[in-house]
Amino acid sequence: MESANTNGLTKVPLVEVAYGKLKEDICLGRYVSGQRLIIRDLSESLGVSQTPIKEALNRLVSEGLIEALPGRGMQVRRFNKEDIDEILEVRLMCELYCIKRTLASVRENPLLMQKFTDNIMAHEQIIDIMSFHDYNRHHELDEEFHMLIIHSSRNKRILQLYTDQKSHLYTFYMYARERSRRYRESIQEHKMIYEAMLEGNEAKAAEAIEKHMLNIKMDIKTLY
Repeated sequence: MESANTNGLTKVPLVEVAYGKLKEDICLGRYVSGQRLIIRDLSESLGVSQTPIKEALNRLVSEGLIEALPGRGMQVRRFNKEDIDEILEVRLMCELYCIKRTLASVRENPLLMQKFTDNIMAHEQIIDIMSFHDYNRHHELDEEFHMLIIHSSRNKRILQLYTDQKSHLYTFYMYARERSRRYRESIQEHKMIYEAMLEGNEAKAAEAIEKHMLNIKMDIKTLY
């Protein structure tokens, strides 16, 4: 497997380098919605062979940021506000349904609540760091927090439905250019959900989840 050195110490597979760079460029608008992506051109611009570029593109296709066009190559996914609204509604429906079971799970298993605590603490530690790399970590922690709610419900079909929406990736894309503001608001909204869970207050947790999702929807509307 081809790899590259980072800081002269660690070798990173070139597919990871290509994946990270392409994702960054898409989320920061360097490749716009609907733009065709030519493997040869990407290989030349990133300075890596075509094989890791193809692997990185396929990974981004599976995540939903890129579309494969039969017989015509690939392009940046066309994002539609109505589609994202519907996806966020499904996400809200799943989380509101799951929160009761999640609270029951954390009462039965304190180690599960510790995962939420660790997530919040890790998120707060990077709150003042604004580089893309750390924003990518913000996205991972954001997704982890919400997936903990879904996983804790122990309903495999809801988990599959939630995962299929890929709403975290879409909102990650939408917020990339607004990150300094939303970055801070998001963690505060997570803390409201978390604190309600610590209290074992289902109604308060559900209200905090609904407010969080509404704020996401309202923010996305300002970007169109």
